[in-house]
Amino acid sequence: QGTQGSRCSRGASRRAWVVQGGLLTRREMACCACPLFTCACATQSSMMGLCCFEEVLETPPTIEEILINVRASELRLWRLAFVVLASSKRGKLAKDNILLKPYLVGATVLQDEAEAAKAISRHAGLDDFFNVEAFNALMQEYSTDDTNALSTFATLCADDEKKDLIEIEEAKTEFRRFATHHLRIGGVWPEALWHAIFDATFRDSRVALDMESWVSKCGLFTRHVLAINQVRSPVLAVGEGTP
Repeated sequence: QGTQGSRCSRGASRRAWVVQGGLLTRREMACCACPLFTCACATQSSMMGLCCFEEVLETPPTIEEILINVRASELRLWRLAFVVLASSKRGKLAKDNILLKPYLVGATVLQDEAEAAKAISRHAGLDDFFNVEAFNALMQEYSTDDTNALSTFATLCADDEKKDLIEIEEAKTEFRRFATHHLRIGGVWPEALWHAIFDATFRDSRVALDMESWVSKCGLFTRHVLAINQVRSPVLAVGEGTP
């Protein structure tokens, strides 16, 4: 741990995210009053000791912010996860980090740790580490599932050779089924939240979607759901995917 007597430069308490017991947890940080690494909220330096570093992260985006600007919200969430998972290796995340595969299963469309392992191998650097850019690329690639979207569109149109458009209301039903059954997310979310997600997803759409629009909207919907799922709980279990 750090040397007593050194104090951080922050002048007020703030909420930040730290790792404690394998959990990514929001804590109130009274940084102005505590010696470096010795306050009650601090963790060991190998677990980031975030409360006394200048790089303490801002809080994750709100649901409203996600629905307004999902891209900016994703980047905030990924940066937060990267700093926590990277631990004491400043600016680098090891591909064999034991929390990385479970985190990916809970925060992306990857279905299990075997899929996550393959994705990690494709994106890790030659030194077997991720920098923040490589980590963002990994997260972005698996924040949507175009293959599943195309397959679902083809299935819905299969019974009618002349059908090449799917109405918005039918799309909402299928997208929600994808989230709750395939991603295992949102089963107990309130109806008001689903309405807000659909309003954000389809705000510039007509009454029906062609194949290209279907894939695009399914991707946007999935990104909304994945991001919201990461901020709805007070504690995000990095070691276990959130159901």
